[in-house]
Amino acid sequence: MQEAILYEGLQMTIARDCAALVDATLNMVNTAPRHIKFKDMANAAGVNPTWVTRFAKGDIKKPNIAVVERLNAYLKDV
Repeated sequence: MQEAILYEGLQMTIARDCAALVDATLNMVNTAPRHIKFKDMANAAGVNPTWVTRFAKGDIKKPNIAVVERLNAYLKDV
């Protein structure tokens, strides 16, 4: 029983961390300097520019966390 509770707690922590990363990245996408285009972001993250557009609008409810991480890393460096 304790293992299940620990696992659920870990799962909730990971979910919160992922949600925070998604929120931070979404904010970075929407406040990026004008010279950084969605096409540039997409190339850095390895996705289609349409994905970045949909992500920026909040249309992707469960984005791939690996893509979000790459996008976040790119935006931190520019």
